[in-house]
Amino acid sequence: MTDDFSVLVVDDNEINLMLMEDILDVMEIKKVKTIDSGIQAVQEIEENPNYDVVVMDICMPGMDGYEASKKLRHLGYRGRIVALTANLLSKEDPKFQEAMMDDILLKPIDLNTIKKVLCYS
Repeated sequence: MTDDFSVLVVDDNEINLMLMEDILDVMEIKKVKTIDSGIQAVQEIEENPNYDVVVMDICMPGMDGYEASKKLRHLGYRGRIVALTANLLSKEDPKFQEAMMDDILLKPIDLNTIKKVLCYS
């Protein structure tokens, strides 16, 4: 992974955001931004479309992760979007495919799983 690898983490739960920051820090990913809503995710990508990966919580108030991901793709975002969820989710799920997401991280997240999803997919 390069030094300029960047990750945007979107989750409405502050504890989940802190956990992701800690895990990404252990992975020595230094360019990490955390935000707490799908609306903010869309605004952030409009302003800075250069994130390598967006880790997107699915269940958020206002704009959920599916809707936010669709909007990111319509804005032209070409990086990876990884769904973050505590619920069972399959890549075959129509909502997942319609949102044009690339992979899935199931909560609770562990270091080995996130390494596989961010680095090797």
